[in-house]
Amino acid sequence: MIRWALVAIVVALALAAGAGAATPTHAQFVRQLDAVCQAGNRGPTLTSINQLLRARRYRQAAALVEAVYNRPAQLRALDRIVAPAADAAKFARYKLLTHRIVGLGLRGADALRGGDVELFNRLARQLNTLVRQRTLVAIDLGTRHCGQ
Repeated sequence: MIRWALVAIVVALALAAGAGAATPTHAQFVRQLDAVCQAGNRGPTLTSINQLLRARRYRQAAALVEAVYNRPAQLRALDRIVAPAADAAKFARYKLLTHRIVGLGLRGADALRGGDVELFNRLARQLNTLVRQRTLVAIDLGTRHCGQ
């Protein structure tokens, strides 16, 4: 009986050690997150969108807004990243904010497509607030490219 208890303890310790090996270090985690953010930062800029809005070219602006926020590959890559235990809560907050930002951005594109500039402006203000919050989390995580 004691032998089985010892075997169970050894197996549990081996499994715990194996689970820890799959968790990246903080530096590895930040490198992975920065790589996803760099890929996501490429594309249309807010300046281009603002120029189209001033020219009242709402459908073209909607297409650019959608191009900025409709990035399923980056979201999947973000969701696949495993954070070290010390960063897990902050990273969960970062991902939550990112998903909310994407949702609001796509709603904004729909609003512009429908010509509802007033709704787009309200959503843009909410987006700015979420982006500021996410930037603070990104800085706290130690990233270089995720605060944009």
